[in-house]
Amino acid sequence: MAEGILRALLAKKHIPNVIAASAGIMASDEREAEPFAISISRLNGVDISHHRAVMLTRAMLENADLVLTMEKMQFLYVRGMIPQEKDKVYLLKAFGRKGVEEDVEDPISRDVEAYEDCFATLKLEISRILPLILKRASESEDS
Repeated sequence: MAEGILRALLAKKHIPNVIAASAGIMASDEREAEPFAISISRLNGVDISHHRAVMLTRAMLENADLVLTMEKMQFLYVRGMIPQEKDKVYLLKAFGRKGVEEDVEDPISRDVEAYEDCFATLKLEISRILPLILKRASESEDS
């Protein structure tokens, strides 16, 4: 859902130079998005029906300019994968904030309300950090 939300926001603002991609640390490659995630996203104008899960790799991390995780456990795991570049890894809710260490609750195996809550949280957070992402992308292009 996070990738879909970011892609939709980028498209709405006509920003082609930022690439959004998601991957999991326990993902089953090629698994479709959860049905509740697809339907909640669609109701909010975001199409993730073509999304397929991808397992996170070290190469993906090395090629990324910014890595955002949903949970503290993921944050620590990913930073451990690329200790030399750990400064580009952030907990989503902490990006651009000091002293915040909250997780985005994973709705997997829960009811539709959990997916609605998760989507709302993701949209709020991604909208909040979009200017920071764009600034970082601009700085990356300049270097």
